[in-house]
Amino acid sequence: MHENISNFASILEQAVVRNQLYREAAVKVFSQLKNDGENELVARWIRTHIFAHGLFGNPKEDTNKWFLDATQTEAMARDLAMTWRTQHLSGKLIPCRWDLQPIYTMVDMEIWDEPCRSLLDTALADDRALDGFTLMLYGGAYATGKDTIGKMCTLGKYLERANSRLSSSASIHMTVSVALQKAVGRGAS
Repeated sequence: MHENISNFASILEQAVVRNQLYREAAVKVFSQLKNDGENELVARWIRTHIFAHGLFGNPKEDTNKWFLDATQTEAMARDLAMTWRTQHLSGKLIPCRWDLQPIYTMVDMEIWDEPCRSLLDTALADDRALDGFTLMLYGGAYATGKDTIGKMCTLGKYLERANSRLSSSASIHMTVSVALQKAVGRGAS
């Protein structure tokens, strides 16, 4: 699903790249989906825009994929981040995700704070949550820097849980095992 979302999101971005006249329509599509509570495509697009405009300490990318200007992007990102934070603190964000785009955005914006980290630390005590989180960080060809993970949760606790899960006698799906190995540095990173 992660790849499907990415591919689907790129359709609108590529339309804007090919014809700048589509920017206005793209803003309407984005706004409507945001207002409807869709948060997979919207989260992916806001990340593209954050990098396109070099916001929140990220390097500016040379791209024409944007359809929101920098001011619109910053306002939308702040609004979305507050919504995502509320969803996370009520336990309704990460369990419903295919990727971590909202969390990366909140980390960049410094909205992901100690209550957010503590809640994730607590959730990661459950093997299913640990497995899912690790797949979002390290599944397939993906890899997330340990410094970023350390902003999301307590890095030492996460790595300890990952090592413990790998050492357990519990049956672990091969994709999860590979992701856990990447997380603790036993595999490709």
